[in-house]
Amino acid sequence: MAEDFYEKIAEEYERITDETGRLSREIPFLLEEIRRIGGKEVLDVGCGTGGHARALAAEGLHVLGIDTSAAMIEKAQARPHVDGAGFEAASIADIAGRGVLRFDAVLCLGNTLPHLVTEETSLAKVSRQIAPLLRRGGVLIGQIVNVPWIEAAGVRLLPVRSWSDGTKETLLTRHYINTSGSQMLMLVSRMMRRPGETTWRAETFYQYLQKIVPLEIERAFESGPWENYRSFGGWGGEPLNESSPSAVFATSRR
Repeated sequence: MAEDFYEKIAEEYERITDETGRLSREIPFLLEEIRRIGGKEVLDVGCGTGGHARALAAEGLHVLGIDTSAAMIEKAQARPHVDGAGFEAASIADIAGRGVLRFDAVLCLGNTLPHLVTEETSLAKVSRQIAPLLRRGGVLIGQIVNVPWIEAAGVRLLPVRSWSDGTKETLLTRHYINTSGSQMLMLVSRMMRRPGETTWRAETFYQYLQKIVPLEIERAFESGPWENYRSFGGWGGEPLNESSPSAVFATSRR
């Protein structure tokens, strides 16, 4: 289950994802898009341990971060408080069920969309679930791993992370592995040893993610309640192609 996977990595999530480097690349893009529409109220879906929500709140926005992983939300709530940032263990359906609640921007970053799409819930249905959460003119900003980039190589090794906290050394690798079906495999291997030890202890765990190609996103979010769809091959606004490791998109609520 996804919750079990994220419970295993919640404690080290910021190190695994290189949060400092990630935020330095992504926050300027997000701020530009949100401020372009005069936005203030933001919903961060799949917020993880809250890095984006905290960084945006520090810039004067009001951000609600939600995640279905209780372990991730517990870690987000345990970090130093930032005015304007709040966190809840909740789903899109939970927020929508509260009635009239409109945000200026909704974020679906990292692997959020592949977790929202299931055999029972299509990407088109997800787009219809998100739309009522946005005010008219509000913006949805999303990002996913670019499936054609993974398919071209079969296996993609992400940057290796290593660190020492004084009590142990940790070495962590992440792979995206293409499958012949509708899902891809995210495989995480973690090795640890304490000072003085010569043997590394290792564990491997994995999570299947629904394959979503950029064209599917465009079809789901360019019409109906959506308009002004734009896609990029990164946070600098570069063109999207098969060599882009990730696909970034923005679209407006009609």
